[in-house]
Amino acid sequence: MRYFKTVLITGMILIISGIIVFFASDEKLTGQIIIVLGGAICFIAANRNKKLGPVEIKIAIPDEKRNRAEITTSLSWGVILGLISILFTTILYMLDQSFNQKLGYIGMAITFIVLSFAMESYRDNVLGGIMPFGKAFGFGALVCIVSALISSIYQIILYQLIDPGLQEKLIQFTIDQMLERGVPEEQIDLVMDKMKIFLDPNFRIFSSFMMAGFFGIILSLIVGAIQKKEEVA
Repeated sequence: MRYFKTVLITGMILIISGIIVFFASDEKLTGQIIIVLGGAICFIAANRNKKLGPVEIKIAIPDEKRNRAEITTSLSWGVILGLISILFTTILYMLDQSFNQKLGYIGMAITFIVLSFAMESYRDNVLGGIMPFGKAFGFGALVCIVSALISSIYQIILYQLIDPGLQEKLIQFTIDQMLERGVPEEQIDLVMDKMKIFLDPNFRIFSSFMMAGFFGIILSLIVGAIQKKEEVA
């Protein structure tokens, strides 16, 4: 079951990556190939899991070991989600789509998918199949905070080391967006002076961390409500 989930997540990530490549670049054929490959992996994983059939294993874990397992599982899934976020950010950067806000929604979809698998694994493998809403929410929130921290560190590396000129690209992108909306150049200069602090890389990284953490908590509430399983009296 554990390997099935890993393979399925891999297939989903490939499908999402293929969609990004298809719509955000001229490499339409490459995007289609990646989508088909991801779909094939998901199909094979789903059929393999169906042949194996559901397997339920419930092991009584001592409280001390369970607490350690809960923390380890949270950190592990946080790292996994953080690495997937880095991959997604890198793909957008390579396609010159780092500032495309519409594609940012795909990132939220990825978080939702990974969080769903994480909570299901946590519930069945660590908590023995019983997971109150409070534990589900706390687990999801910790996963998202760890992931947001890893993503923020990568953004520092991206802006400061990999591409120091990305800040200027962001400023130019912001100016182009205002020109497209018909904002007069005099007002653009005034607005840009006031927005300097918001366009500062350090502020953007901090705000990205806060926003990722905030939306992660919101998603944890939603996924927790779906994945919770109360003990039957």
